[in-house]
Amino acid sequence: MRHPAWTAVILCGALLSSAGCQTAGQINETSKPDHVMLLEADRATVWNALVQLLNARNIQILESDRDRGWLRTDYVYFHPEAFGEPVLTGKTIMGTYVDVEGGRYRLTIQLEESGAATSVHVETELQRLEKRRGAPPVEPSFSLDSSAGRGYVIGVPQPSNGVIERHFLDDLKQAVADELRGPAPDVPLQKSE
Repeated sequence: MRHPAWTAVILCGALLSSAGCQTAGQINETSKPDHVMLLEADRATVWNALVQLLNARNIQILESDRDRGWLRTDYVYFHPEAFGEPVLTGKTIMGTYVDVEGGRYRLTIQLEESGAATSVHVETELQRLEKRRGAPPVEPSFSLDSSAGRGYVIGVPQPSNGVIERHFLDDLKQAVADELRGPAPDVPLQKSE
């Protein structure tokens, strides 16, 4: 005879294991296929290109483990039109449209070497920045107005539609190609006669 308490424990364990718990240094295995790119370069080359790309964009790295090929960035703030296509979705609250002021995202990136190629997995934690009354700001530097009556910008999590990941992976692909080419050789100036 089964005890109800044990049944509940077994069901809870099954639910937790199927939820795909994520810890630091791991990528959720349910990443969409458009969040993964295979690059024809070794992991060290891709890592160097990745770090250079993040530095060029002034994106801060919060955590990294080069040996495991894993890193997580700080939040990057952007305006709704930054990617040239929709990234954020609006929402209504009690029948009133919320002003979407922009968004912020941070990336978790995992590199996995496969022979002479490297697979790059990108996950995005995306937040829509909304102006709401009486809510505390995301951070003081990003509040629209210090008056609670006028509203603050707050971060509202939303699922990514893949646009940020696609743009980032395309830029990384170019950065890896540049890294493989190496620095351009110095060409002597031709003297005109």
